[in-house]
Amino acid sequence: SLGLVGSEMCIRDSFKGLPSPVASAMVVYFVWAMSSYGVQGEEVGSILAIFTAILTGCVSLLMVVNIPYYSFKEIELKKRVPFFSMLFVVFIFALISIDPPIVLALCAFVYVASGPVIWAVKALRK
Repeated sequence: SLGLVGSEMCIRDSFKGLPSPVASAMVVYFVWAMSSYGVQGEEVGSILAIFTAILTGCVSLLMVVNIPYYSFKEIELKKRVPFFSMLFVVFIFALISIDPPIVLALCAFVYVASGPVIWAVKALRK
């Protein structure tokens, strides 16, 4: 078992591979975002259909590779929560309420991309 060294994630604080709920959320939020822009049914072109298939394949592959993803396990809700944290949660809810399909799709995309980006940065540093 690896411990927390510097700013590196330890094994206990990460998932191996993309968590399946996030993978499914990425696909669902992408479809919801496209639908909110009126792209559905016959309006879906072949390029968008191919992109959606590639997106689905990529998140499927990311679920089975050993790229570490942040797990948020060290967040302790039983202790007292700082005011800044509560303010941040309110800000996130306000941001989501502006345009839920787009904001949620963006959040899912950022989390999906965070694993390979962090993995690549660590690999380049070695």
